[in-house]
Amino acid sequence: MKLALALLAAAGVAQAQTPPLEFKGVQLGAAVADLKATMPQISCSDSMCRLSPWDYARKQCPGTDQRHFDCMSSFIEPLKFGPAIPTNYTVMLRDGLVMSVTIRFPSVTFSQMVLALSEKYGAPTTDRVEPAQNAAGATFDNRVATWERPDGRIKAEQLYLTRETSGVSIHDARLTAAWASERATKAKASSKGL
Repeated sequence: MKLALALLAAAGVAQAQTPPLEFKGVQLGAAVADLKATMPQISCSDSMCRLSPWDYARKQCPGTDQRHFDCMSSFIEPLKFGPAIPTNYTVMLRDGLVMSVTIRFPSVTFSQMVLALSEKYGAPTTDRVEPAQNAAGATFDNRVATWERPDGRIKAEQLYLTRETSGVSIHDARLTAAWASERATKAKASSKGL
């Protein structure tokens, strides 16, 4: 009996230590205003926010000399996501709340990204290599790591759009389910006229 209680307590502590899904300190499901307060560089519409750290830094730092590169580094460093300097952040919104985040970054940092996510959220639920094929017919190994959690899902793909680009997507379970249900209802309604 004592052993069972100890195991339950240990499981509860381990679960309590796993942080909620978040992006740059903003929990998924939080208000877009919280995201903008944390990351004022991001540009948002009603349904989406976007930021290219490189483009943002270039606009802040004119020139091409060493001071330009030092300036760019000072703007890019706070926009890093773990070990990577993203090429693009895309945040999907639902009713003014952060529903999902997609981070695109150079694939050379993919293994470091999976390690960083594992340190924060624990081992992936699945970590496998899938075949990927480009339009010319060439095939490549594509490592895909996924963390399935009650509050959402994280998916890291080594080949995201191109061989040189990796991606991490983080989804809030509740908001994503509501969005999928709404889309299914709209699709069903629009198919009645066929």
